[in-house]
Amino acid sequence: MQKDPIGWQKIIDNIPLKRVGHPDDYAGIVVLLASDASSWMTGVTIACDGEKTIS
Repeated sequence: MQKDPIGWQKIIDNIPLKRVGHPDDYAGIVVLLASDASSWMTGVTIACDGEKTIS
């Protein structure tokens, strides 16, 4: 898929933020979940998908 620019463009066109995620995009969620700030969180689904779930 990475060598198919047309295939990538179809994926990107389907993402509201118009780009794929990078490690920095996920880092904040990882830090939150690894910290005491998430100690009261249970059974939660966190979407980190470039706003795909709200479109």
